Amino acid sequence: MSTTTYCAFGVGDLLVGLPLDDVSEVVSVDWVTPVPGAAAGVLGILNLRGRILTAIDLRVVLGLEPAAADSPGLHVIVRAAGEDDDVSIRVDEQRDVRSVDLQRAVACPSSLDPRVRAVAAGLTPVEDGLLLLLDARRALSALSRKEN
Repeated sequence: MSTTTYCAFGVGDLLVGLPLDDVSEVVSVDWVTPVPGAAAGVLGILNLRGRILTAIDLRVVLGLEPAAADSPGLHVIVRAAGEDDDVSIRVDEQRDVRSVDLQRAVACPSSLDPRVRAVAAGLTPVEDGLLLLLDARRALSALSRKEN
């Protein structure tokens, strides 16, 4: 059995997981500075203890309605593989940490929204539904493609 530990988050009706090794911390953020001309999924930038991070709204990346501007933000700070800078990914709620058997993971079906398929490494069954295995690097790439 090949297990990996994932942090699970709620985003809309989806249960999304990021590999624990990619998550540096989860913080509540009250203020993100908008950046004029940024891609639709980019909330802006935030200053986290002197580090300037790009803040991404995962709801937009996944094709959901954007988060309400006045809602408190829960941000997952991740290091996308191959990237030099940490990135903040806004989620709706923090769930738990799970051991995931990657041998049970499957590719996303073609019936799934293409925006979701574009950022997912796959799906795996968990006790309370399906966990979307998010690939943070693909999520960042999806934003770059939307700008063009």
